[in-house]
Amino acid sequence: MNVARPPGGFNVVVVKAVQDYIKAEAGENFRVPQCFSDLLDRIKITGLREGTPIPPPSPPTFTFIGDGAPDFRIPTIQVVYNCLGDTLTVTNALIWNDLDHEDDESDDAFPG
Repeated sequence: MNVARPPGGFNVVVVKAVQDYIKAEAGENFRVPQCFSDLLDRIKITGLREGTPIPPPSPPTFTFIGDGAPDFRIPTIQVVYNCLGDTLTVTNALIWNDLDHEDDESDDAFPG
């Protein structure tokens, strides 16, 4: 796959279902919209380099996880996006909340 980032970054389009999901999640955590906007700014520039390709490659589809900080209520956000020409289209998103991170705090995470 030979895709090059345009000089000013990709155009980023977010489908309506993802926009509605982000708005709904904002009711639970006021930081979600800003963190999502920051993540979109990041993939605009680094989407093909930092994104993980998802097969099959037509259209080229990627996923990216923006790590959060659950102790500070900064959400972890995962997006799935397609690349066609100079446009990245965000087709899916997932917000991980505090409960999703509880398993990471088990004693098994740090043996010894």
